[in-house]
Amino acid sequence: CDALSLSYNPREFPSDSCTSPCGNLQHRPADTWRPKFIQVPFSLLDSMLQPLSPPIASFTFTTNGNTVTFTNLSTDAKTYHWDFGNGVTSHAVDTTITYAMAAQYRVELQAFGCGKPSSQIAFVGPGVTQPYPSLGIYPNPNDGRFHVVAMELGEDSITIDLINSLGQLVYRETRLPVEGTIDCLIAPELTPWENPLYSSPGMYILRFGNSQAWTTRKLLILR
Repeated sequence: CDALSLSYNPREFPSDSCTSPCGNLQHRPADTWRPKFIQVPFSLLDSMLQPLSPPIASFTFTTNGNTVTFTNLSTDAKTYHWDFGNGVTSHAVDTTITYAMAAQYRVELQAFGCGKPSSQIAFVGPGVTQPYPSLGIYPNPNDGRFHVVAMELGEDSITIDLINSLGQLVYRETRLPVEGTIDCLIAPELTPWENPLYSSPGMYILRFGNSQAWTTRKLLILR
């Protein structure tokens, strides 16, 4: 059996006649409006019944004096709420803000979608650099097989995401640092994700971090 039979009654009538949309009266026996049957392939049902992923908030930033440009890398989100730490908020996807004073500001991005909202917090301002400065990817470009290396990470687990040019999350892996270091090979044949989008040629964003901080690197996959 490769399909499921479903029944439905397209219309019910209190009497044995109905009126057409054109206004002409047409008499039809009431018993002709019996339940109809359709067959839905299980493969289609499986695709329709996949659980929706909760949103994951993520962003990066670049500074130029007191001006900070924010790039939103959140996944599975529909709406956003930015709090820039100076009394200004926004619902934009990406945005740029100029602070009145040279200082550090606490910025929070909340991402809303299906399920529990997610948030990321970062401190921005003149002289503030991106986290995980030791993060490296090699080779880059590559054929879908590459190493991710980072040091001085502490003991908290690290999530590695791969996001394609459409903003789709195509790969995810969580690892525990060993003596503060992560050095791992990522390859299509090693991933538990059976995702045909992974390793397709194109530009990707590798997102690296956890709830404390995130950073990103560009990754080019060639075939």
